[in-house]
Amino acid sequence: ISKNENKVILKDTSVIKAPVKDWDIAYQKFKINADSLTVIKMPSGTSLTIEPNSMVDSLDNLVKGEVDIECREFFDPIDIMVAGIPMQYDSAGTNYTLETAGMIEINGSQNNQQLKILKTS
Repeated sequence: ISKNENKVILKDTSVIKAPVKDWDIAYQKFKINADSLTVIKMPSGTSLTIEPNSMVDSLDNLVKGEVDIECREFFDPIDIMVAGIPMQYDSAGTNYTLETAGMIEINGSQNNQQLKILKTS
């Protein structure tokens, strides 16, 4: 975020950028109650368990009530490429390629505000 003549300019700093917009992996959307244990069963067979009272807002306030969850899964190199997920990384000056047996992206929001997972000790 930068300020320019009383205007706030937001810059996309995401490293995940689909190379072809219409080919991106679609999200599956669910509504859950943040106060209850929820098990989401994805069409692929993946089960996602969301514990009650496990999400907070941007001010770290515990979230209650209905929450929107969106998920998408990446099972193979084609899914990863289509989504634009970078798989290269550098460690001490040596370049490597990440290997994966699959990934899942999960986002939660309430009233169009992004939520976070509650940090526990």
